[in-house]
Amino acid sequence: MLNGAMIETYAICEILKGFWHNGKDTRKLYFYRDSNKKEIDLILEKNMTLYPVEIKKTTLPDSNDCANFSILDGLKKPIGKGLSFA
Repeated sequence: MLNGAMIETYAICEILKGFWHNGKDTRKLYFYRDSNKKEIDLILEKNMTLYPVEIKKTTLPDSNDCANFSILDGLKKPIGKGLSFA
């Protein structure tokens, strides 16, 4: 379990570094977790559209890894295509 958290932290740090080194605004990057412990590892906002990202430590990611993306449906913003990577 700790390995997964380390992979998530590493991936988020690399994404942040990429934004910083390219002069991009990181104030539009979010993490989501609700009171039911449903979470989305990263949400990128661009042009008022939200793009959810799920980070997993697995060799076989599947569509269930993105199940929490539906949480965003209740927001009043367009939802872009999500991304899950391992």
